[in-house]
Formats: sequence, C-alpha cells, structure tokens
Amino acid sequence: MSSGQRPGPGGEALIVTGRAASTDAVVVSVVGEVDMLTAPQLLPAIVEYVAKKPCRLLVVDLTGVTFLGSPGLKVLLEVQAFAGDRELKVRFVTADNRHATRPLEITGLDKMLTSSPSVHDALQELDRAADVD
Repeated sequence: MSSGQRPGPGGEALIVTGRAASTDAVVVSVVGEVDMLTAPQLLPAIVEYVAKKPCRLLVVDLTGVTFLGSPGLKVLLEVQAFAGDRELKVRFVTADNRHATRPLEITGLDKMLTSSPSVHDALQELDRAADVD
C-alpha cells in the first residue's frame, strides 16, 4: 500500500507505505524528501493506515528519509498528537539515518518524540508491554 507521490524540490517523490506488523501494530515507512511540498501528504497517509487497521502501536519508520525540513518536523509533532488523541503509542525510527536524526537533534525534537533504534525494537516494546498487562 502506498500513498500518492509528489516530487520534492530535488525531484524526489515522497513514498509512504503502511503495513500491519502484528495484531496491534501498524508500521508506516516514509521514503524520500519530507519538505514543504510533500509534508502535507504524510499525516493523511498515516491516518488512512490507522483507520484501515486499528492498533495500539504506530511505528513511523524514517530510515528512508533523504531530507527532513521544518514542515516535516511539524508533521511529526502532528502525528504524535494524532496518536495521543487516540491513545496509541507511537515510536519514530531513524536508526543511523543522519537525514532524519540531525534535524531532530538540532531542534530538540529528539527529546520530545519517542524513538526506537529499529522497527523490530519498537515492536518488541509492544510485546513487553503486553507481558506486563
């Protein structure tokens, strides 16, 4: 499943795909540039995936991002608010992708957004929470 694609200023399209990773988790992968032209596509795509597959955990995989501008950072905060309004846990995965981690660190958003080192680790957090319940 993928959302519409729109080229960014560098000509690269934003590709957003989603999948059910378990009975309680949805993983949305973001590939390409998240800038002022493409950022408006991100939240609606995530909302669509969550509507199709209700979940307790939303994982946003940013490891394929090649540019993350201020409009993209704003959308990540909107994604966190969307998840909070629905009582979903949300984890942002950047791994060692400097295109994603650097803007988050510079703005301090790395302290505000809950991250996981990998999609696998994020999904393990859900399993650990289920073991506690």
